Amino acid sequence: MSFRENGHIATTVRLMERLKIELLSAVSRLHRSLFHGAEKKALESLGQLMIVCYLLGKKLGFTYYRLDCLLQQQARQLIRQEEEELLREEMLELLQYLESREK
Repeated sequence: MSFRENGHIATTVRLMERLKIELLSAVSRLHRSLFHGAEKKALESLGQLMIVCYLLGKKLGFTYYRLDCLLQQQARQLIRQEEEELLREEMLELLQYLESREK
């Protein structure tokens, strides 16, 4: 393995570790913002979580499209399994939103 390949691997590993730390930090900020009732901070934390998840998935070799397809598949499965009507309706709304992004 060449120095260049080793450098690329080291950089990729370092970036993945940074993304995992950022993921945990965003979860922590979300909990804090919910505890303090800070709506704007909660929304920002949720957005950051979504971005970090997509970026981490990309580093793991998954395309954004593949992640979106998996989200739709998992939403469909959860809709079939969910017993509480309100939560099932919200998941159905999410699935419809995800499907509309494909167009």
